[in-house]
Amino acid sequence: MFFRRSASADELSDEVARLLASDRFAKSSVLSNLLTFLHERSIAAPGEVTTEYLIAQDLLDRGADFDPKVDPIVRVRIRRLREALEAYYADHPGPVRVTIPPRSYDLKLKIEEKRHSDPRTLAAIGGSLLAALATIAIGIAAYSYFLRPIKDGYPVIKIFSVQNLTGDESLDIFQFGLQRQLGSDLQKFGKFRVLIMSDNSLDLDADYTLRSNLLALGDELDLSIRLETASDETLVYGDRFRGPVFGQDYYETIRAISRTITGQIAGQGGPMMRQEDAEDTQGELTQASLLPRIGVGRDVFRCIVLKDRFFDDYDPEAFRRAYRCFEQVLPNIGDDPIALTSWGTLIFHAVPEFNLMRTEALSPDMLWREDTVADAARSIAERFPHSPDAFLLLGSVQNARGQLQEAEISLRQAVELNPGNSTGHAVLSYLYLSQEKFASSIASAEVAIRLSADPQSFIHLPIVISALVLGDDDRAIKAGKAYVAKRTGNGATAIRLIVARLENDRAEIARLTPIVQEMDAPMELYALFLRGEQTREAIREALPEADLGEPPTDP
Repeated sequence: MFFRRSASADELSDEVARLLASDRFAKSSVLSNLLTFLHERSIAAPGEVTTEYLIAQDLLDRGADFDPKVDPIVRVRIRRLREALEAYYADHPGPVRVTIPPRSYDLKLKIEEKRHSDPRTLAAIGGSLLAALATIAIGIAAYSYFLRPIKDGYPVIKIFSVQNLTGDESLDIFQFGLQRQLGSDLQKFGKFRVLIMSDNSLDLDADYTLRSNLLALGDELDLSIRLETASDETLVYGDRFRGPVFGQDYYETIRAISRTITGQIAGQGGPMMRQEDAEDTQGELTQASLLPRIGVGRDVFRCIVLKDRFFDDYDPEAFRRAYRCFEQVLPNIGDDPIALTSWGTLIFHAVPEFNLMRTEALSPDMLWREDTVADAARSIAERFPHSPDAFLLLGSVQNARGQLQEAEISLRQAVELNPGNSTGHAVLSYLYLSQEKFASSIASAEVAIRLSADPQSFIHLPIVISALVLGDDDRAIKAGKAYVAKRTGNGATAIRLIVARLENDRAEIARLTPIVQEMDAPMELYALFLRGEQTREAIREALPEADLGEPPTDP
């Protein structure tokens, strides 16, 4: 016997992620786009009714004169989506399913759970449950609790409740709301074990402590944050957030602040990864040093740190160290989504056809085939539909292969699952550049920059190219300088020359022009994203020396 319970937005998102990752939906952009649209609508406007006109105009680009009596396209697509959902659940039966009720265009999530009817069973369960609840209550009062478990060996962050220093006791609810939101958002990165402290006086083992003070909350918010090492209280990250409360919506304010804080702390190249880099890599990190010191789990995390270090400047030697590190631990990461996606992201860059780095500098055993990496990315996303990094990897591979519609679905799913991850927004900006959606490319890249404590150089490139196409010279110059500040090689030199020409820096133009003229293909590393004619024409005009060759062919 079953009963239904109400479903949360997160549960609906999780189930939609599973659907989008399935073969049935991955192979149909029409079904995926409609499902994604209805899901995003349910998140953005909960409780509002989705109409046939809304779908026609906002998703299908029908005009104001749309007449459903003449054009039945919405009803046809909704019917096909219902049929696809029924077929999926026929193959994947279970208590959770997404439905579209009759005479409705809104997604609903049904969750059925077994109800036990034997009173003796109920009594036994009731007694056990009361005992368990009593134990849990005592435990929470005296100790603390982990959010959903992450593999052993990953750093532990102890999050204390916010100290309300406003003098207004009615704001105490904000203390625990922000604490839990920070914990939830940090957990989405998958790289850290998050320990929520219900009693700030307790002394439990951790690698880091995160403390915050609420200084004011009214029309304006004033909040200070400190992340320190637990062993010696070394400051890793500190900031103070001042600004207006969003329309007096404290919950949205908490979410926005938490996304910024966790994105800056835990994102690729952020202060926590830099701290771990400094602690684990004093000097050369040799293969012999990888395994014995702290244990397998910690060594996996060290490999992830080395992978992040590679993305600083795409140095082949940094790639080699990360690659050899992962080779040592591969037998131990089969059930670890963040480790698998990190490994997948690394080998994705070792596909010569994608031309994402100087693969000629790698040894032959480090090179990977395009179809092998694509199969691995899809397999990881299907196995871990809750992992934003899995969809980030899948979307990156799809973008590199020219599967732009599929890539957009995957990357938007990655951003939705972890909106605080700057890398998700950055990779989405590259996709928009490939699609020649220049304003969207700039907007996504700028979100990535705001979410980064120290933005990695690759985030700036889509702004350089998109602003160049749009004739926004000031923005292109600023982004170009940020990009080349940490980059070397032919591509960086070509961008330097573009910036010099935009600034009319004659001395720099004279110095760089002959250097770029001697290069065979100065923009070669960017070719995957220079697909559209508008983009290529802007590059030819700014850099006539660049032989762009033929645009990448779509599959």
